[in-house]
Amino acid sequence: LRRALVYGHSPSVSALTWQGVLVVTTHGGGRIEVPFDLPPLSGTVALLSIFNVAGELVVRAEVEPFAGPPQMAADAYDLHPAWLDGRQPLP
Repeated sequence: LRRALVYGHSPSVSALTWQGVLVVTTHGGGRIEVPFDLPPLSGTVALLSIFNVAGELVVRAEVEPFAGPPQMAADAYDLHPAWLDGRQPLP
């Protein structure tokens, strides 16, 4: 794993209230909690990024809203997978 982005996406055009806690547990038993409470929005929210730095995984809370599809969030984090339609990456 070199880089990854965990995001939430609202496929409908209606605005959603984004509230909750993203919980990540490491193999070694460490626990990371990323709370988020955003105003209503339609689109994508980048919640967590993971980078491999010198063989160590660096996990970072992002909680950054984007007013478009997940491809917009991926581009902002310099991730460029192939997309079917801007919302769904190719497997």
